[in-house]
Amino acid sequence: MMHVVIRLRRSALRLERPPRDAATMLTPIEESYSDCPRLFCLPFAGGSGSGYRHWGTLTNDVTIVPVRLPGREGRILEPIPDRVETLVEQLVVELRSMLDGPFGVYGHSFGAIVAFELARKLERQGFSPRRLIVAGRAVPDDASIGSYDALAAPAAELFRGLERELVEVLRPAWEGDMVMSTAYRYSGSTQVHCPISAYFGMSDPWDGESSMSGWKFATTGEFAMRGFPGSHMFAFDESPKAVIAALVEDIGT
Repeated sequence: MMHVVIRLRRSALRLERPPRDAATMLTPIEESYSDCPRLFCLPFAGGSGSGYRHWGTLTNDVTIVPVRLPGREGRILEPIPDRVETLVEQLVVELRSMLDGPFGVYGHSFGAIVAFELARKLERQGFSPRRLIVAGRAVPDDASIGSYDALAAPAAELFRGLERELVEVLRPAWEGDMVMSTAYRYSGSTQVHCPISAYFGMSDPWDGESSMSGWKFATTGEFAMRGFPGSHMFAFDESPKAVIAALVEDIGT
């Protein structure tokens, strides 16, 4: 069977044949090592780790490490967990070998939830991120969780204008991520100790400045906010260079 890899670059999605050994890629990490701080990048709902690959061409000061989630790319045959906590347990095991130096965690939209829970789990195991960066996703609360329609709204940007074949390839991963997202429950008393930076698109109709400010209550450490030109997918479409410059400042040496 031919597997399919989804690549996102500046809002362009296309189908590609994966590497010949893609079916054996059980680790979620792109093999990339340097003496720079590592940034583990969690994708948006339905997205793939390779969506962050372009970021690696924009900086030599941070090692961009895209995280491959089950159900896509080289892991397309792996079942998607039905709970964020289950996914995080799996990621912690798989990421452990790369926690021997300074690192940060970044998550976009749905990925922000996974990044937050991943940072919490890593801290409990003695691995503290330099900073957690959340983008395009407000802190979940009783008003924002459980509403499939509200969570699905940003997907309009992902699917708009795509050919039906590509939408059908993306949909299973997206639907699996939505199951995790709607089942997720955040406790207002749940916090990380590392600093948090909240990034938002200044034209984002769903998760703009006011909703992103709630992340300040999710940490006992420093909190900062950064706004960028663009809408929900600002980090990939309108402002990737500005986002990378901010990331270097936030977690770089």
